[in-house]
Amino acid sequence: MIPYKIISIPENLDKRLFLESMLSDGFLLYYDFFNSSLLIFVRDKEEISRLAKAFDGLLFEIADCEPELSDLEYITFYGSSEDVLGTSNICRIFEGFKGGLFLSFSRADSMHIRQIKSKIEKLMSDKGVRITKNADRNILGYGGHSEQKDLYYDSEERKIYLSILDNLDEISLSNGLSYKVSIILNGNIEKSIRYLESRSFIFEHFKITARDIASLFDIAKKTDAMPFSYNLAAGFWGFPESVKREHIIETYNKKYEGDLLLGKCLHNSANETENSFLLSSSTLNLGTLMTGMPGTGKTMAAMNLILQIKMHACKHVIIVSPTEEWSAFGAENGIQVVNLSDERLRINFFKCEKEHDIIRFYENLAMLLSSASDAGPYKSSMEKCLLDAFSRIYNDNPDPDPQEVYFAIEESVIEQHGKKTHTGVKYTKHGENIKAALESLRLMLLKPQFAYNGGLNFSELMNEGVIFDLSHVSNTMKPFFYAMILNKIYEFSDSLDVYGDSKLRMVIGIEEAQLIFENSEKSAATTDLKQRIQDFRKKGVGLLLITHAVTDINVSIRRLCQTKFYFRQSAETAKAAASDLIFNEDRLDQVIDKLKTMGQKICAVNCIIETLAGKTPDNSVFIKTSDFQVPVVDLQKTYKKHKRRMGNTIVKILIQNMPASGIKAEIRYIGMPIFKGETSIGGIISTNRPLKDKKLEFIILKERAKDCKHFNIVGGSESIIKMD
Repeated sequence: MIPYKIISIPENLDKRLFLESMLSDGFLLYYDFFNSSLLIFVRDKEEISRLAKAFDGLLFEIADCEPELSDLEYITFYGSSEDVLGTSNICRIFEGFKGGLFLSFSRADSMHIRQIKSKIEKLMSDKGVRITKNADRNILGYGGHSEQKDLYYDSEERKIYLSILDNLDEISLSNGLSYKVSIILNGNIEKSIRYLESRSFIFEHFKITARDIASLFDIAKKTDAMPFSYNLAAGFWGFPESVKREHIIETYNKKYEGDLLLGKCLHNSANETENSFLLSSSTLNLGTLMTGMPGTGKTMAAMNLILQIKMHACKHVIIVSPTEEWSAFGAENGIQVVNLSDERLRINFFKCEKEHDIIRFYENLAMLLSSASDAGPYKSSMEKCLLDAFSRIYNDNPDPDPQEVYFAIEESVIEQHGKKTHTGVKYTKHGENIKAALESLRLMLLKPQFAYNGGLNFSELMNEGVIFDLSHVSNTMKPFFYAMILNKIYEFSDSLDVYGDSKLRMVIGIEEAQLIFENSEKSAATTDLKQRIQDFRKKGVGLLLITHAVTDINVSIRRLCQTKFYFRQSAETAKAAASDLIFNEDRLDQVIDKLKTMGQKICAVNCIIETLAGKTPDNSVFIKTSDFQVPVVDLQKTYKKHKRRMGNTIVKILIQNMPASGIKAEIRYIGMPIFKGETSIGGIISTNRPLKDKKLEFIILKERAKDCKHFNIVGGSESIIKMD
């Protein structure tokens, strides 16, 4: 016989229907006390396949090994199904014991049923002993009364026999359909027998030996075990807690039409069907949200979707990702990857392409930077400062030097929220907070790849498809980089015309989208996105937002995204996720439970389907996403980092034309120290961390700040400073 482990069952499995559905001559159930699991042994593997299809949520897997058969004892019994095994958690009671219990179900024929009935009736007749008692009679025997009493009538034994006869009558009324049910103990005999004796009437028990499971079942079939109707037999077995309860939700599954294959539809949210789930790429310009807990398969589903879009719909694929998974995906599928930690690159996020609207460019940039900052309630004030600075910087130069941009922003903050004094700058509370929020910008500009104008042509990158890899960016800096990249994406999408409603021209995928689109009605970036999702439809731009929790994204954005893939949710977010989907209101609690317990690669989908009548919403369905493996690529080898060789920054200090040793000095860039040291015997300070050709500030340090000497030098060059 073939052993299968029962992995999951429908939440409300009809066990009677299960027994009625078995077409074989019988089967064995095995409670494994040590592993707290339930095995089923059948002769035909097709039986298992058929049952899995017949019962949504019933899942089996072939067992790794069979139980060792030792200390076997066979028991025939009768008792209430609620008392024997049905509602008591036998696996918990025997938890940890290296043994188990077989429950044998074999078909009973009409002859066996008649034999059992005859035996019970004979037992009852043998026990029917009566006595007669005379009371209050005279000496002649007349008068008074006679009393007869059946000593056996009120006994528990007789009640059991009557119950058995009722059971046999029920079988007869059901055309003789019944199972012989018996128990075979395997190890832990003493404790197991005591347990069963306290819950059932045991007719007989005896030791047996069997070389394998098949011979064990043959022994059980040949014995005179008690036959039970399907209704009673179904009550004798239950499921250990380790068997997953699958929540079943009735869903209508049909054949979908489209050019993007996402997976297979699940019948009643449980069983995989042959119906493929297909999406039309032209519906993705209505916004897509993919959310689920880590490890549920959403990234693999997103990659599968993006790859098919690139192959069948459009090549303009842009991904922003905080992990290296997408970099491996890009390397495997010929999509260019921009690794923001690569110092060989030159990336000017402040550059606006000449053919684009420069005012719209810097207005978006100001809004996104302030939204991504830590300015809190001062974000509006920060945005005003940024707009003021950008309006001057971009007046006649679409490709400004990032250093000049920073100085312009700093000057604007001083003008609006500060005051210059002879000792420095005194800021208001607004100014202090804005200045602190700008630290992310300064930290970014310290990296050589972001410190120069010119650099990558983002329009060309987006035309060919690109993945921006932020995996080596610190968590505090990620929102800031998301804002800069998103602004370049907006710049490109704004250049598209508004005649793309019926096609997909471009796809924007943003992993961990909550880093820039926070769940707040006051967020400028979130408010802006509401309008953009509507504009994207006209332009043929598909936006894919990917998050861990559905509540990471504001509810108004979720409502606008008309295609949703909801993988497993946490207990806190499942209710919000269920309310976004299209199911009957009376099933809402079931949907919530389902969303909390779904396995890997299972998701609820709400989508738009394209028909002759146009694009229309469809009822939510459950699907199992297609198998897709994240490629394994040696990224260290593929994207090996190389630093540019730009030469050292060397400063020589002379006092009265003689080298001055031991002079303490500091080099600063945009107000941030990038080097601190003292001159050598030759009066030289040298650093191999130059920002070539950038204006640097060289400071000779003194005990008092007002005594420090300030000089301007150029990064990557040699300078001589003469002091009297």
